[in-house]
Amino acid sequence: MKISYGRSVIDISLIFVVFAVLVILVPIELGQNVFYGPPDPLITRENNQKLVGPFAFLITVLQYKNMSPFIRKLFWCTIAYLFLLSIESLFIYGTPFKYPHVVSKFFVVFSATSLYVSYRGRNNVFFAYTILFYTLLFFYNQFYIYRDVLNLSSFVNTERGLHAAMVHFLMACWLFSLAAYLPKQRVQWLVLFFIQTGLILFLNHRTVWLASITGMVFFMYVVQTRGKEHYPSAAFTPIIVVPVVAIILLFSYVFAEHPEILTTLSDRITDIQKVDKQGTGAWRLQQFESYLPFILEHPIIGMRWAGFELPVQFIAQQTGKEVFIANTGHHFHSFYVDCLFYHGLTGLALLSAIFVYIPYKVITLPVKLPFKVLALAAWSLSCLQYGLSYVIDDWHHGVAGMALAMLDTYLIKVDKENAALRAQYIETQNLESEQSMLASDEVEQ
Repeated sequence: MKISYGRSVIDISLIFVVFAVLVILVPIELGQNVFYGPPDPLITRENNQKLVGPFAFLITVLQYKNMSPFIRKLFWCTIAYLFLLSIESLFIYGTPFKYPHVVSKFFVVFSATSLYVSYRGRNNVFFAYTILFYTLLFFYNQFYIYRDVLNLSSFVNTERGLHAAMVHFLMACWLFSLAAYLPKQRVQWLVLFFIQTGLILFLNHRTVWLASITGMVFFMYVVQTRGKEHYPSAAFTPIIVVPVVAIILLFSYVFAEHPEILTTLSDRITDIQKVDKQGTGAWRLQQFESYLPFILEHPIIGMRWAGFELPVQFIAQQTGKEVFIANTGHHFHSFYVDCLFYHGLTGLALLSAIFVYIPYKVITLPVKLPFKVLALAAWSLSCLQYGLSYVIDDWHHGVAGMALAMLDTYLIKVDKENAALRAQYIETQNLESEQSMLASDEVEQ
């Protein structure tokens, strides 16, 4: 919708892009620090996260016509499932949503649908500026609010400042920066990529390290097999040379003076290799084993409301006490365990659909795709690995919705170009046919 004011034309629909950005910023730590300032351990921040789901739902409904068939199916399947849950709650407890903790998990889907309908059809500059804005927001948090952790002592003692979710958030910008650099080798994108790489490594989240490897491997694979753009082999020279020089300098100066850094890295890698025996991986595995019997008893639609009322099953081995506070629900450190326990395979299918659909579509489409689209598709795939150790949040769905919007926007452009070529071809054929008929008539005369 556009409004004309004299010679100026204002596109009102742009306001939805602003709202969509807020859908991501409101619930995450980066946004909270902007709204409230640096965190104070003595003050509990107001939880405005509950507003995100309804707000995202409203944005989706207002732009319903901009949905793709897939997003429309995901939207209505989520609505149908929430409706069935409310009927069940009404029948058992006399109220539609007895325990918000159970149903809130599905409102994250509206973050994906709202970002999708707000960004679909937009100019590429909107996607690039949004990614840059998120990157600057991360830098503001890391270099200003959490600047105290930017030292070797914090790295050795794993004092990270920002949560793993926020570093995984940066990973989307990281892959996007590499994708923006490769085709034209613009130095500013390469510098941004190296800064982001350093932060991902320094902030010391093993889950993000593993997700980064998965995302990068998939990205390089689809760049080679599905990429539309071309790049010279020399584009990788600085990407290889700079890290090699950095490693040499680190070993020559930093590691020689601080051998405890190598010890820390070795310990972190050992924790990854022995995930079932030490580190937080072992803790997560114990939690999974504690709830596995209930998951196997309710494989299709999970325990739902009864799951909330189930006493805490995860008991700390050291103290013999419940790990989480009773009557607050079960707080899983795994997207898969959380989905399967509360909502079974049905919930898992709904909540992981967009993260599976995007890389699947990238691989199967008969169209070559821009690198930036492939970068966000690779990040979407990495979310499935990230979900092994953490719950996938609403902002994950929001960024995935933007990624799918970017993909479909490009496909719309391709369809228009093909339609124009077809029209031109038909017009040429008709013209040649008319000329042939005229030539035939002249011969007969």
